[in-house]
Amino acid sequence: MGFVRYCRWSLMFAALACQTTQATPGAAGAAESGNGPFAIPTGKLLCQPHALPRSAPPGLLGYQFEDGRLTANERVMQAAYDSTGHPVFLVVLAPERTADGTSAAHALSVSFPDNAPSTGFRVPHPEQRNDTTIEPLPAPMVAQARSLAVWLWNHRCNPQ
Repeated sequence: MGFVRYCRWSLMFAALACQTTQATPGAAGAAESGNGPFAIPTGKLLCQPHALPRSAPPGLLGYQFEDGRLTANERVMQAAYDSTGHPVFLVVLAPERTADGTSAAHALSVSFPDNAPSTGFRVPHPEQRNDTTIEPLPAPMVAQARSLAVWLWNHRCNPQ
């Protein structure tokens, strides 16, 4: 659980930092609309309000969503929105077991700044804490992430 918590906070801080910087999308392949880490949930969706880091701009609303659609374990999606429901960033963490039985992890972060293009990145080896390598997400995946963030807002839970 410590590794997942570390990845969540690391990616959320990085997503907030990306609000002021822009990455150039790489040449990775396009995501399929029904598959991948930014796919719209089709089954049970768990939601809860989520406290954002202190470095987050004031007034943002944070939510954490979980589903089991993508992997054997839960896909965790953390999103922040402004007061009108526009997405600010989305972080997706999804562990999976590959065909050969080994574990793999998806760790992706996308930011949706005002007056600038949306950008995102993937951490290829989130299990290696000293490896700070990131790969830019291609534009189709960033667009799919925005669609997911909007969908999540429309299916969010009510703050208690």
